[in-house]
Amino acid sequence: MDDCSSKWSKCYVVVRKPYVLLYRQEGDPVEQFLVNLKFSKVECPEYFVTFSVFSIRTRQCRFLVRTTTEKEEDTYDWLYALNPLLVGSMRWVEH
Repeated sequence: MDDCSSKWSKCYVVVRKPYVLLYRQEGDPVEQFLVNLKFSKVECPEYFVTFSVFSIRTRQCRFLVRTTTEKEEDTYDWLYALNPLLVGSMRWVEH
């Protein structure tokens, strides 16, 4: 979900540091959006991990990202791929 809409849209994501490439569908040869992680901020309040949601804020917009599964481990894996220091600063919440 981006700032301009209130609807979730499914996309395929490839992380190639320092970039995040977003594609409309799997196998799409052209990325629809490119995020430079050097100039963006990955944010995830610890209580959001249980909802499998985090955000990527750029200078132009903010993306609210939700993983396809609701496993906390998957969310931590995504966060680690985007910003390992963020994950290192978070506490694992046991349920």
